[in-house]
Order: sequence, then C-alpha cells, then structure tokens
Amino acid sequence: MCGIAGIYSINGSPVSNITGRIHQMADLLQHRGPDCTDFNIDSDSRFAFTNTRLAISDPMSQLTQPWSTNDNKFVLTFNGEIYNDLELRSDLASKGFTFKSNQDTEVLFNGLIERGPDFLDDIDGMWAFAFFNGHENSLMLSRDILGERQVFYHVNDNEIIFSSEIPPLLNQLQTHLSLDIDQVMFSLRYGATKPGETLISGIKKLNPGHILKVKNREVSTYRFTKLNPEIWFEFFESNPDEKTVENKFSELFSAVCLKRIPREIPYVSTLSAGIDSTLVSLYASNFGQTKIETLFATSNEDDLKSVEYASLNDKESSKKISGQINSIHHVANLDGKDAGKVLEDVASNSYDGMLEEGTAAFQMLGFKGRELGKKVMLISDGPDEFLTGYTSDRNFILGKNVPENKTEFTFPTNHQTNNIEIMNTLFPEYNFELTSSPFGTIDKCYESILGQMDISQLIALSYASYSIPDYNNLRSDRGFMGASIESRSPFLAPKMVEFLIALPQKFRFNHKYSSKSILRNIIEQKLGDYVSNRPKKGFSEPLWYNHDINNEIRLDEVIYDPQTLRILPFSPTFLDNPYSDPFHKIRWSMYALAKMNENLKSKGINFV
Repeated sequence: MCGIAGIYSINGSPVSNITGRIHQMADLLQHRGPDCTDFNIDSDSRFAFTNTRLAISDPMSQLTQPWSTNDNKFVLTFNGEIYNDLELRSDLASKGFTFKSNQDTEVLFNGLIERGPDFLDDIDGMWAFAFFNGHENSLMLSRDILGERQVFYHVNDNEIIFSSEIPPLLNQLQTHLSLDIDQVMFSLRYGATKPGETLISGIKKLNPGHILKVKNREVSTYRFTKLNPEIWFEFFESNPDEKTVENKFSELFSAVCLKRIPREIPYVSTLSAGIDSTLVSLYASNFGQTKIETLFATSNEDDLKSVEYASLNDKESSKKISGQINSIHHVANLDGKDAGKVLEDVASNSYDGMLEEGTAAFQMLGFKGRELGKKVMLISDGPDEFLTGYTSDRNFILGKNVPENKTEFTFPTNHQTNNIEIMNTLFPEYNFELTSSPFGTIDKCYESILGQMDISQLIALSYASYSIPDYNNLRSDRGFMGASIESRSPFLAPKMVEFLIALPQKFRFNHKYSSKSILRNIIEQKLGDYVSNRPKKGFSEPLWYNHDINNEIRLDEVIYDPQTLRILPFSPTFLDNPYSDPFHKIRWSMYALAKMNENLKSKGINFV
C-alpha cells in the first residue's frame, strides 16, 4: 500500500517547476508510505510521478517505486495489493519476462506492458495506479471495481494532476478554490459526495471500475469492468439446500481470506465479537489451527461494563471467541490521549466529502494496530450491505417496494443520515428535490440482469455499485492510511461479492435469524449461539461524544462561531436559534467544514 501522485502534460509541453512541485506533493503523502519515497521525473519535464511506499510485498527489497524501464518508456506508480501475484508472475515468466524483485508492483508493471488494461481482468486485488506508455505517449489512471483504493485528479488546459488524497492537489492549485455547495448539501444527507465528485469544484474522483486515459491531447474515461453476479444464477436456480449453500460460501471465503493474509509481514484481525469480524478471524485462523493476533477496540468504557447478551458484553465475548480460535488477543480503547488530535486532523482534511465521524475511529484503530507493530489489519466491511444487516433494508424488502420496471429501482440507503424534511428546515432556499442521488440506485451496466433478481439482490447490487466504493471504502482508506496501516476486507473480494449479491432472500433472513442468516448459521455451528444470536451493534460511538474530547477540540465553540454558520445558506429562523434539534444532526459535518476552511486560510488559500 502506498501514496501516489503525479503531474502530466496534456499537450506535451514542459511543465514548469515540475521537480519542486512533485516533491511538495510527496511531502503531503508521507503518512501513506513512511518506509520509502521516490520519484520519476521525465528528462523533458513532460511528467513526474512519485510514490510513498508502505512496504508490504517484498518488504526488504531496496527497489523503489515508481517502477520504470531503463529507457523510461514505461513508468508505473501503484497503490494497492495484488493477491494472486504469484500465479500472474509465473505466467509472465513463461512468456519471457524477467523479474528483479518479488514485489507485486513489478507483476502489474510487466502485465500492463504485455497486455495493457486487459491484464486487469486477471487480477485479484485492489488498486489505484498511474501508468505512462511512452510508445503511444499516453497516461492511464485506473481504480479497482469496488473502489477499495482512491485516486483524485484535476484537469486544466495544459495538465492533469492526480493523487491518492486531495491535499496534494490543493497544494498545487494555490488559487481561489470554490466550495461546491451542491456536493456539500449532498454530503450532509449521505455522508459522502456523489460518486466522482468532491467538495472542491474542479477536483474529481475516478469512479470504481473505470480508467481515465490521456492521449492525443484528449482526456477520456470509460468503464473497463463490472461485477458478474449472474454467474451464480444457475446454481441458485437449482434450489440448493442450506447446507450446500453454506459449503459453497465456506469454500469461497476460505480462499479469499487465505489470499488476503500477508505472506511476509505480521498482521492483526479485528474481533469485535460481532458476526462479521468473528467470521473473518475464524477463517483467517483456519478454525483455530493457525495462531493469529486479534484486536478488540471500543470508544466507550461504560459499554464494557454493561451486560448485553447471554451474560457477556462485547469485550468478554471477544475474549471468549479468541480463546476458541486460539488467538493472541489485544484490547484497546479508542478515546485515548491522541483522539482529539486525530479528530482535528480528520476534520481538516475532509475535502473528499467524507463527512462521517467514523473515519476518526478507523484512524485510531489503525494507530492501535501500528502500536502492535503491524502494517496490515483484516476488517469485515460488507456483510451488512450485502446480507440485509440493516433493519431499514429488511423493512424495505418486506414492504415489497419494487417498481414494475426494475431499472427504476431505488431505496433509501442506510447512510442516508438526514432526510429531505430536516434539510429543508435548515436550508429552505435550497431545492433538494432537484438533487438526484446515485446512492440507492443500480448502475446501468447491470440492466440486462435486473429482471432475474429479487429485492434483496437488487439492494446488494446497489450497495456494490455506489455505497461500498464511495462511502465505506473512502472512509476506511482515509481512516486507516492516516495511521499508515493497510486494511483488507475479505468480504469485498469481487468473487465473494458476486456470490453474496446472487444469494436469494431466504439465505439473508428467515424465521430463525433476522439478518445475515447464512453467516449466523456457520457461526452457530463453529462457536455457539452466544455469538450467532448477538444483535447488531455499531463499531464505535463517535469519539467527539466524549465530553473531554469535545472540549479539547472546541467543537461547539467552532461550529457556533458566526463565521462557520456563514459557510452555508442556513435559514434565518435557524440562525436566530442555532441550538435547535435539526442542527445537532450535522454538528460534525459543520465542524469539518469549519476546520477545512481554517486549514486552507492558514496556508494562504482562499476558500470561497
């Protein structure tokens, strides 16, 4: 895992001060790759790439990124992991390619030279990368199908600038930056901007499963891949029994977990005592046959004293599960002495539109992993979205709210935190009815299969289309990489996701379990019902709910400052009484907007 950034001349003319600029960008990505930083600067100053490396694949190798041929005709800067690199390496070697390292980056590099973007079809992994092809004078940016990694960019008449995060782009623009009010309003409702957008006008995010190409002075984007849940339709149409489906799940999940366990460095697996993290830890440990390390974390000490189910609270349950799978177990509290600093840092860098306070909890969790000497953490994002883990989704399914034409399907996603009524109360002059949302819909590339899918499958496909890439994965990437730790979720392996999307409704919830029934059945068989019957609970209470931390970051002082309230077009009635209930729902978002504004002003950048 790494940080990538670059500057590329669209018209082929030299880029002024290119060396100084690319070094400035790299300086702002050190947290993503603290092990090594290097550069590739074209001799004619037409492009410059940088890479800050978090050494995971072949960690002892002294060879650095960006990767290039001796004549600099091909150059790659890569952020991600290729889990089937050994198989791909063997195939490339049989075709005459030689390798200087064991890095997965070199596998991608040679594969792109041989086959171009078609090579991506064979990769099991996550990525965002930039690849220069000197033979055709082109630049390619790419992002994986589920958007586990991000790449942001800005295009003007002469150049394209790209980066793993937005601050390096802001550093380069150094002009009046325009706040995109439409995206701010959208983020206040959904916790994230529309896919492809950010809070800053002119700075875009590459969509998942897409390629951006610069060639012949033209910039174009296109979809290069999609998920294929239909490959499982015939299997489920054969009406397999519960045991057959569970065995197929286990076969797939065992394989993807094994692939996502680092071969060369130690890692830790989260273990909250919930269904999802328990399953990841169970399979990662090969059902207790392999010694692994697990981590339980909370942001509320009072919660640890409560009794919730079967006389065991979450911490006690996590310890019991750890004992059953024979793991080395760690317990951590997230609201420690650095929590205030992390909250301020996360808020000040929310330009990507991730206005959800959980990002800070992920970063604190990442720091706990680093304290244990780890660079990789297994997490468990995905099952709630794919297997009806949210009560609101289950109620929607039971209401049978499906249009006759399934291409018009839409539903209220779980992360739609503020409804239109609340937003209209706060901002009566803004017409939210005109703001359409991709969240809760399905990408048009899947239209041909929608007629064969039930409501629960449509919801899962919708989450995979938009929410998982541009809400969940944006949050986890910025959170964990802020602590220099790579997160990996086996549930987000594309082969696993295709299977989970295709699951008929009866395997998601039934008379016995109200959610994720296939997972709960497996857990009950392996560990007992004290885990399988546990109700769903959120990962962490927002850190700023802690009174001492709230005072440390001056949250109320900042958000009720008149300058902060002038950032958005609030109702005059509300401004007369800003302590009303509706405002409470957007307090963290307003704090983030205020800290971003303060951060830019301190650097002499006007935020209008």
